This record gives sequence, structure tokens and C-alpha cells, in this order.
Amino acid sequence: MGITSLVVLGVTGLILIFSMLGGMLKGSRRSILRLIIVVACIAVMVFFNEKITNFVLSINVNGKTIEEIAINMVNNDKIDFNQDSFKAIIHILVGIVVYLVGLLLLLIVSNILYAILIIFVKPKKDDMGRYKRHKLVGLIVGAIQGIVVCIAFCNVITGASIDVAKIINEAPEGVLPEKVNNTETIYGVNVKLDEYNKSKVAELYSKGNVLFYDRLSQCKIGDKTYNLDQPIKTISFAKTLKEQTDKVQNEDFSKGITAQNKEVLKDAIKAIQDSVDSLSKDEKEYVNDMIKTIAPAVAGQVDLSGLDVTEIKLDKAEEAIDAAAALSEKDISKENRDKEFNKLVEATIESNILPQIASMSNVKVDVSKEEKQKVEDKLKEKNISAEDMEKIKNMFVVKEGK
Repeated sequence: MGITSLVVLGVTGLILIFSMLGGMLKGSRRSILRLIIVVACIAVMVFFNEKITNFVLSINVNGKTIEEIAINMVNNDKIDFNQDSFKAIIHILVGIVVYLVGLLLLLIVSNILYAILIIFVKPKKDDMGRYKRHKLVGLIVGAIQGIVVCIAFCNVITGASIDVAKIINEAPEGVLPEKVNNTETIYGVNVKLDEYNKSKVAELYSKGNVLFYDRLSQCKIGDKTYNLDQPIKTISFAKTLKEQTDKVQNEDFSKGITAQNKEVLKDAIKAIQDSVDSLSKDEKEYVNDMIKTIAPAVAGQVDLSGLDVTEIKLDKAEEAIDAAAALSEKDISKENRDKEFNKLVEATIESNILPQIASMSNVKVDVSKEEKQKVEDKLKEKNISAEDMEKIKNMFVVKEGK
């Protein structure tokens, strides 16, 4: 068991011990009163956390709001974090801090309320006129209070630890801000997060997510509701996209798509499709929105504005790849070449993904001047963006002598 798990376990033990001792000393009535106050404090922070967070983020410090300061801290040259999908991440993470700090302060201040109320809530007296405190009942109520407090704090801490570790693990190089993306900070911290996240303590505390963390790890901006699962899925997709295009880049496509290298291209597109299939409908919409923003970090200067993960057609991509490989055969007849060429152009356009991969990995198809003209004529008939049209044109290269 790692040091982080031991610390969390130790704090849990101390909270339970002090809660039970406090319950014994208070007796049943006053312990129940304290439990009600504790539950009320937690309910206030859970249900009003988003409003409190919005207020905190709007606080002005030296001419800038807390939100603007937070965005500037994570902004880098490749990614603009100044859009709703990224602001949501900051809102959620700041909201978690607000909840933890706010709950701690509220529990401390609530002792004043408790001190006032116990004037009116006194233990019953026995026949001799002595107060009956019911220590055993008080101990049990105190234990319940300790468990509630531990779950309220540690469930949220554990949930945040797991999600932050996922973001760091999945993020391709360049997605995280460079000033924190190094072994001494982000990855150094992540080693400790992973150690805790895999522990039995984390497994135990994460079981209460539906009560606390799931509520706190989402926020509403405009008419959209965001949660941390969305950026995690987007970063995971970006990682897959980067890994697969790197594999394609490392393959020799100097002679175009051939029977020898086509499987590498097919496997890459299949892996990307599998990543898309793991997304829900809402997550696909979020990925479409967010991937274009993180594209500079994933794809360099390549424009991914035309990428729509809901429109990727694996069968068409494979059809286009097979047709391109057939065109590379030296002994192909003119009739078959025309047939395969037409199939290639149509399937490339319909696949939605092949032009994106080709533009990121410099995959080309050698064609004649007449065939290049046919591509351009065909594109004019299609309702596609200027960016995608350019990518498809660039895929087809007129080879000298053709």
C-alpha cells in the first residue's frame, strides 16, 4: 500500500475515532443533532456548489476574474482554452476545490450553530435527577456521522484523482500545457495518483460516486451540460488518432498505397473506428467540438475542421484503400484501372476519415493528369467543405511521365 493510501486510511481512522468518542460524550440526543447539522452542511455544498463556484470564478483580482487567471495558467501556444468545452473543465476542477474547502469551513462554522442549539436539546434525566446520555447510542450515531463525513470528502477526492490521472495518461504530447507537462510536475504527480487509484482504499471510496462525485464533476454553461468524462474520451480519441497516424507515417508510402502496406492503413482506420464506437451520441458531439481545438497539438498544422466522428465509414475507407492498392499494380488493364479509380474517388469522399489520415501522414496516390482532373470534376459535384476538398485533391498526385 502506497503512502497516499496510508494517509487517506489514517485520516479516515482518525475521523471515525473522534466521531465515535464525540458521540459517546454527547449522548444520543446531541449526537443526532450534530449528525443532522453535518448532513445539512453536506447537502448545502452539494446542491449549491455550482452557484458558489460561478461566484468564485467571477471574483475580480487585479482586473481579471479568477476564471481568466485559471485559463491563462493552462493556456499554451497550440491550444486555445478560451471556449466553453475547455472552460467547463476549469469550472469542474475549481468546483471540486470549492466543495472541499467550503464543506470543511462550513463544518467548522456549524459548531457555533450546534453550541446554540444544544442549549435547547438536553439529555433526559433519570429518577435520581441525573442526565442519561445513552453513550452506546451516541457512539453508534457518532460512527455514522464519521462515515458520512469520510465519504463526503474522500469520495470526491478519489473521483478527482482518478479522472485527473486519466487525462494525464491519455493526453498525447502537446495537449497539456508545456509549462506543466514534464516529469517533475504532472507526470511526477501522476505516479502517486496511479498508486492511490489502484488501491483498495480508492476502490472503496469510489463506490459512492452517484451520491457526490458524479454530481460535482459536471457543470452547465449556456444550454449545455459538461462533465469530465467528455474531455477524457476526447483526449483518449486524440491519443488513438495520434498513435495511428504515427504508425502510418512510419510506414513507407513513397510508392503510394500498395498490397504490401495497405493493411497498416486499414488497421489504423479500424483502431480509430473502434475508438469512435466506444463513444455515446453526446460524447461524439463533444469530441467533434473539442477535437478541432486540440488538433494543433495532435496533428500539427493539419486542419481537422472537416472531421466528423459520426460520419466515419470504415467499409468505404477499406474499399478506397483496396482500390488504391489495385491501381499500383503494374499489369492492371485500362478497363480495370478506370473501374478501380472511380471506386477509389467515390469511397474516399464517402469515408470521411481517409482524407484526414492522408493529410496527417502524407499518404499519396499516383495518378495521371486526366485522372487528377476527374477527381477535381467529381469534387465539384459533391457538397463538401473547401478544406476537405483540398485534402482530397492533395491525396492524388500527378506522377512525372503520366
